[in-house]
Amino acid sequence: MKFSAKNIGVDTGTIMVADYDYLNQVDKKADPFDKTHNGQDTIGKVFHIPDHPGWYNVSWYIGETYNGTIEGTNKLYLKSNMIFVCDPCYLIGKTNESWISYLTITKFMKNLNSDQVFIIDGMGGDGSYDVELSFCRTLNF
Repeated sequence: MKFSAKNIGVDTGTIMVADYDYLNQVDKKADPFDKTHNGQDTIGKVFHIPDHPGWYNVSWYIGETYNGTIEGTNKLYLKSNMIFVCDPCYLIGKTNESWISYLTITKFMKNLNSDQVFIIDGMGGDGSYDVELSFCRTLNF
C-alpha cells in the first residue's frame, strides 16, 4: 500500500507517523480530523489501512528537504485501521501543558516507548514536505 502525504507543515523539525490508537493513548484531546490549527488549512493527513491490525515495514521518502533527499524504513504496529502523518505539535500540542508533558516523557521524541509510532527528523528545518509512504505487512517482531 502506498500513500502520499502532501504538504505536511512542520514547525518542530519533525514528522510523526503513528497509529490512531497511539494518539488516543498520549492525548485524548488530540483530533487528527480537525482541519484547522493556527489558521492553517490542515494539520496533517489521515490514511485508512485496510489490512489491520499487525506489523508493517514502512518505507518513507522525502525528495526535497534542507538536507536533500531523505529516506528510511521503520517498523510500525497498527492496532487501529488509521494512521496519521503530521508535525506532532499540531496534535499533541493543542495545549502548551500537553506538549511540554509529551516532550518531557519522550525525552524530546527520542524515547517514544511504543511500536505504534516513529518520527522522521532528518529534514534539517521547518517547512512543508511531501512524504511518500509504502506499507508492507510483515510477521510479528
